Amino acid sequence: MVLPMEGRLIAETSDGAQIELAAGEGQRVLYALTTLAQTPVGPHLAIRVLRTVAGEVLWRSPATGQS
Repeated sequence: MVLPMEGRLIAETSDGAQIELAAGEGQRVLYALTTLAQTPVGPHLAIRVLRTVAGEVLWRSPATGQS
């Protein structure tokens, strides 16, 4: 997978909110999520999906039970 270096990302939260992130913000959030998901904190993250505005899923919470 090639990560988008430009463009916005959308974080979908467990309560259904969608938060639009600028390109630089999205990269930092993706890094943080992939790091935290490897710890006991992972199942408790409020962000369920991080995707591009085109709909490509870059990260999905392990708590969703989907791969």
